[in-house]
Amino acid sequence: MFIPALRGAAARYVTSLVLLSAVHVLAPQRAGPLALTQILAPHLFILALAALPLAFLPRVETPGRRALRSSLIVAGVVALLRFGPGLISLPAPPPPAGSTTIELVSWNLEYSGPTDEEIVSIIGDSRAAIVGLQELDPHDAVLVSTDRRLVTAYPHRELHPEEGPFGSGLLSAFPIIESGWLEQSNSAWARLDIGDGRTLLAVTSHPPPGRLGLPSVFDPSVRDAGIAELRAELIDALLAEGEPLVLFGDFNVTDREPAYGELADGLRDVHLEVGLGPGSTWRPPTLERLPFGVLRIDHVLVGPGVDPVSISADCTPRGSDHCLLRASVRI
Repeated sequence: MFIPALRGAAARYVTSLVLLSAVHVLAPQRAGPLALTQILAPHLFILALAALPLAFLPRVETPGRRALRSSLIVAGVVALLRFGPGLISLPAPPPPAGSTTIELVSWNLEYSGPTDEEIVSIIGDSRAAIVGLQELDPHDAVLVSTDRRLVTAYPHRELHPEEGPFGSGLLSAFPIIESGWLEQSNSAWARLDIGDGRTLLAVTSHPPPGRLGLPSVFDPSVRDAGIAELRAELIDALLAEGEPLVLFGDFNVTDREPAYGELADGLRDVHLEVGLGPGSTWRPPTLERLPFGVLRIDHVLVGPGVDPVSISADCTPRGSDHCLLRASVRI
């Protein structure tokens, strides 16, 4: 009796995933329990894999076994349609004549997580032309402004450190023409002179994370307000003018949430275009020793005149709950 009952429970769980996916796609939620299931949707499907042995063992065919197997096949198709496009991308096309390829790094330092030596060596060895740092505190801001190796590689910077998790900053090998700060979205921006009369607007952002807990279970209103500020105060005008733009950082939003659509509207997601695998960039602080991420909340988005080339997440444990995100774009 135990195995048939377990099969029935597994079939109901798998069927509920399919129905839940329909809600996610047709009526995506911004807050509350259903919004949380949107964020965790791939992991809920992964849990369904535990039902595979029940669908094939024992060898005697039973109605419960057939029902479970059918529900697993349907769930597999749904998962492939929902998550497959983000796992495999075509390679970037050959560069056009006269284009410039620029390497970027985005790293959430988790507020004094990595050591000074790790910060200097990782950033210095990256050979990136532009570095975006989130959760930048005053100590680390002094470090990247005074270390001889980093000052030589990045003589130009726009830093806004804070005691706490909401400082951000840009390091640039290119001269900064003008720069600024958006407080609600914790965004440091700089217009860079990349040579030959061309400019690039680089923005690194870190909107606050959604709040977990009662009464709403999940409340992203503060984060969404930061994303709205970023769009209204900076991004929308740049898109209207057609200025080359790269927006990168820890946005605390997955691509399954309504706020992501608002953030990425009119922009191109580098991972979705040229990335491989899930591209996950964050794991819970209690699991930051894991060599992989569990959610993709760090993004690189580009505007007109900028083409994605490559992207990868380096999840080597370094005292931060975020992976180091590397990307190449072509101007």
